Amino acid sequence: DQNSAGAMKVANGGFRAVIIPDSVTKVGDSAFENNPYMTSMTIGSGLKEIPNKMCYGCGAFPPDFNEDGTLKGIASVDSHYDKDTDTYTPIEFVGLKQLELSDNVESIGTSAFENCYALQSWYDTGDMPGNLTTIGNNAFKSCKSLSKITFNSNLKSIGNSAFAESSQFKNFSVKIGNSTITYQREFTGLSKIDFVFAKNLSSIGSNAFEKTNIETVKIPENVKELSSNIFNGCYSLKEAHMEAKDGTKVGANAFRNCYSLTTVTLPFSAEWDKTLFADLAGYESQNIHLASPSASDAKVIIGQSTTLPINCFKNFGNNVKLTVSDASQGEDAPNLIENDVNNFIKAENASNLITLKGKSKGKTQIRVSG
Repeated sequence: DQNSAGAMKVANGGFRAVIIPDSVTKVGDSAFENNPYMTSMTIGSGLKEIPNKMCYGCGAFPPDFNEDGTLKGIASVDSHYDKDTDTYTPIEFVGLKQLELSDNVESIGTSAFENCYALQSWYDTGDMPGNLTTIGNNAFKSCKSLSKITFNSNLKSIGNSAFAESSQFKNFSVKIGNSTITYQREFTGLSKIDFVFAKNLSSIGSNAFEKTNIETVKIPENVKELSSNIFNGCYSLKEAHMEAKDGTKVGANAFRNCYSLTTVTLPFSAEWDKTLFADLAGYESQNIHLASPSASDAKVIIGQSTTLPINCFKNFGNNVKLTVSDASQGEDAPNLIENDVNNFIKAENASNLITLKGKSKGKTQIRVSG
């Protein structure tokens, strides 16, 4: 069928380039699976859906040679890391390296390009196709040569582990007290993700950017939930900002082992899992600065009560202290929850919501520490 490439799986072989013409409107699952000889692919304008596992496994680790030209073995991260100098020589993977996606592509299927170790980008800019709305689970997992991605304006969802392990990383361990913690350190790979145009993006799956080499990230406003393990093991991540002012949840291990983390912006309205900064998060600086996307005012009518949308510490028990100032009432006590003479404030600990009672005119501010 001149309009389909899905009737038969392409056999493993020595071909180097694949061009899918504009006339092709359908390609079957796994059509080019496990073809590490292929180095480039151009997808024509007729194909709107990239099928599941289309190019799964189109990458391989190369052989390493000794100085005299004899075979040393198959390359590995361990063999390319010099412990004495703490330096790493990137592996030059073989397989699919260049990919041109038509702007007409609307969805990329599950594991479509998983384990394409050599894949560097699409086009020169790393821009996603303009009409793309969905990136499936594991779509670009272990694409270890990616460097940057700019997400498009029509994108709505990114699947679980979509870009996970898109880096060259090595496991390390450190002993803290009686515990030994294993963590990952990324040396190269996906280091820049840009959501500046992705205003319609509303869902990012769990583990989506786990063990990547990104340093900063801004999650767009329509993403209300930060999924579990989304940045787990991102050693180089220093700053992360969630722009949703009315977020609902921050999942387990969201920033686990983010060794270099210093600054995080998260909505206080969201319920934070108590493991979001597990293990070695912020270990390098021993400090993580937390902030909300923006301060907000709550109006309280005299004679009524208003409960503030502060849910972030519901899972933390009594380990977080709430301090409230009410200078307009002439009360200088360091913690008005315990010393509020006019009962303007009510909150027993951080697991309870804060209720403001409209008993008198004035202003109050709330500060959280712990």
